[in-house]
Amino acid sequence: MTTHINAVAKKCKATYAATYGLWGIDDDETRTLLDLIMKKSGADGKIPEIEIEYVTSSIWGMSEGMLLAVICLAKALAESVAQGTYEGWDTWIRHIRGEFLSIPSLKPLVESLCLGYNDLPVHLKTCLLYCSIYPENLSNILRPSLVTKWIAEGFVYQEKAAESYYEELISARDNLLMKRRDDFSVDPMMLAFLACKSEEVNFITCMHDCNDGSLNRNAKGIQRLSIYEREDSIDFSRMGVSHTRSLAWFGKRQIVPDIKHFGRLRVLDLEGNNDLENEHLAAICGLLSLRYLGIPDCQKISMLPREIGRLQNLETLDVSSMGVRELPWEAAQLPNLVCVIHGGYQVVKLPEVLREAMKTAGTDLSYQAMCPSIMLRDHFNQTTEQLPVKFGSKYVGVPRWISAAFRDVSSLDIMLCKLEEDDQKLLGGLPNLENLVVRFQLLPRKTIPIIGGGFGRLQNFCFDCRMPWLTFQPGAMPNLKYLLFKFYSGPASKDPLNIMHLRGLRAVSFKCSENYSSDAPGISATIDVVRREADQHPNEIWLFINGKREVFPEKKNSPEIREQDSSIIQGAASSSAIDAESSNGSDDKTDGNKGKTPQVSNHASSSRTSEVHEIEEAQE
Repeated sequence: MTTHINAVAKKCKATYAATYGLWGIDDDETRTLLDLIMKKSGADGKIPEIEIEYVTSSIWGMSEGMLLAVICLAKALAESVAQGTYEGWDTWIRHIRGEFLSIPSLKPLVESLCLGYNDLPVHLKTCLLYCSIYPENLSNILRPSLVTKWIAEGFVYQEKAAESYYEELISARDNLLMKRRDDFSVDPMMLAFLACKSEEVNFITCMHDCNDGSLNRNAKGIQRLSIYEREDSIDFSRMGVSHTRSLAWFGKRQIVPDIKHFGRLRVLDLEGNNDLENEHLAAICGLLSLRYLGIPDCQKISMLPREIGRLQNLETLDVSSMGVRELPWEAAQLPNLVCVIHGGYQVVKLPEVLREAMKTAGTDLSYQAMCPSIMLRDHFNQTTEQLPVKFGSKYVGVPRWISAAFRDVSSLDIMLCKLEEDDQKLLGGLPNLENLVVRFQLLPRKTIPIIGGGFGRLQNFCFDCRMPWLTFQPGAMPNLKYLLFKFYSGPASKDPLNIMHLRGLRAVSFKCSENYSSDAPGISATIDVVRREADQHPNEIWLFINGKREVFPEKKNSPEIREQDSSIIQGAASSSAIDAESSNGSDDKTDGNKGKTPQVSNHASSSRTSEVHEIEEAQE
């Protein structure tokens, strides 16, 4: 007895105590079977030996060694060769995909695939048919991408239900959906079957390579459109796309689609479009019905426009594997945005308490001046599941409303003019803060003492200033592991840093701005101070100077740096995030100043009312 249904196999196992899986044949066995069928059909020797090797490996890859699939494909190929209609593998396989259900030689394979498909309930059939929107060469598809598209299409309304549908399809039958760790792929034979089924009922219309046959049949009412491997422009004005719900365009070399004709689009996926640039996104933000926007692996996209705030129906934003590191604040205001997919991770949206706090924060600072954004990866090169927030504007001191509005924030980047004891208490009181970047426009008037107490969960601290005029008091930042300094130029502090008071410290990193010399006297003196203090620290300290590591002698009673900590230290030390996103105004110099120490004022006024203006005047 043989079966494709796992439930039947489990029942047999309970009754007869044993079941056996059937494994596919290998590449050599596929070649032997192909030669036998070709010879029997009178097509032996009509395909050159060089090409037959490619054909064999292609058949084996498509069938994944499934015996029935190999036999059916080999028979269809032999018949085509014998009848003189074979014009090369690529042309032939496109014909096979387009006519999969109607080719007589493939009938046993189609009937086999129908067994698993017909046994599914209607809702799972719909979700499975939607998988035909993906091209065959897309071997790894992210699970969050698929389930959120189902929700955007209205096949299912809750994420939990969508996840259960996905698990049912994974476990229903081996060649429905094939799980690969956290992602999945669709069996090539099943994909061809689903694509033809979808076109039969006008569920999905596929345009691939130069084959537009299916397009002509459904040109007056395309429900969902999948395009891949197209390098020519497409005139959408002559197609029935005004009510199209989904557009998926795959391939590395693409023409940027003219999306103004897709007025009712709910799902837009432009994965791997290397022609898509920042300026194209403003037009996409005019698709007001959009619920899913996918622009993963679009290498020329470096930032999202503020116009994204127009997409009030947007539920999912996929920016995986691209240069976007942060989202504009307008994205946080989208009322229906439930997840952002970045590198396969889901980043939760800002909580409602933060939205309300930002609405009332105008008493401290205007909304336009705050310019906050949401970081997808923090400045220590880590992806976070909690909320990372960056403020693009400078503050005289830490805003008082921050203690209530940012209780859920794990990463914070803020530019200040002063960091006094009250400011530190506000930041140190944030219960979930693990990563902190503080940027100073100019040198403070005096060394800033970091007080003891607070910062209970802080593990990473970056101080971006002309010179690290800090000193750590006993009990300061008790769980801090990684201390990073971004510096420029200026005199060394007269006070020690006292890093020996940071009892959990593992590494210190100095990153000199590329527009300044790292061997300036003040910089060299500060680094020498840290070297001496690191040598006195009870822990083994890793010191990085522009990425070059120094390890101080291991102490007898020092805890070993774990492998996980080591990788994070190396990542933080080599990360270019702080260099790339520095907000320090002194860093914006021309190449002619490179290696020089500019003459600037070393002091900023401590007055609350005039400090910002004095800083701006000093820069000018």
